[in-house]
Amino acid sequence: MKKSCCLCLLLCLGAGNFLAGPLSLTIHSGKLTNLERTSEAQKFVSEDEALKQGLTAPGGDVPAEMLQETSPDDDQVFVILDAAVFPDRTLSPLDYLLVVDGKDCKCLGMAERKSGYFDFRYLLAAGPAEVKLIFSCPAGARLAALKSALDLPLPTVTGLVLQEPEPAPAAEPAPAAEPAPAAEPAAADNADAAEAQPAAAPAAPVQEAVPDPGNAAAEDKKDK
Repeated sequence: MKKSCCLCLLLCLGAGNFLAGPLSLTIHSGKLTNLERTSEAQKFVSEDEALKQGLTAPGGDVPAEMLQETSPDDDQVFVILDAAVFPDRTLSPLDYLLVVDGKDCKCLGMAERKSGYFDFRYLLAAGPAEVKLIFSCPAGARLAALKSALDLPLPTVTGLVLQEPEPAPAAEPAPAAEPAPAAEPAAADNADAAEAQPAAAPAAPVQEAVPDPGNAAAEDKKDK
């Protein structure tokens, strides 16, 4: 994680960088009540400063110099889960792994809900209590699950929505159909058809019969 000096289920409160929504998912120690996905820096107790000052127990007032703001790594976001721990139950940041796209992400720390900072020394919350668990995961992840980080058979919690799905791209409008060519008048079609046919051959002239002179002489001799 980068250090500097100074999720989402039902309700979207920001565009990409901050998403949050209520939950009602049962876990072994109680119930998950909220999911937050954010790229904003969060406050953590500095392990080096706490050990330097010999403050190894959680709770009490934390000196300002022991707190540092930490941002997620590049292309990463924080996922913060609120949990209500039931009476006679306990919850530890070592209980669960956040599973994103087949990758296991360890819990980075736990915080009392109203403390405003995550404390590496806070290793066990005894109910009734309200706490926060913080994880880091790839910014492009959309779904996640919680699975047991131990050999204990804790039930896997699925259905954690980190981002709403992207809207489907709008379909491109279909090109306008070209109008069909207008039909020409029928008379013109008939005229064209007539011109295309070959002209009829002229009729042969009628020949008149010419009397045969031999036949005429024979007819005259017969009459005599």
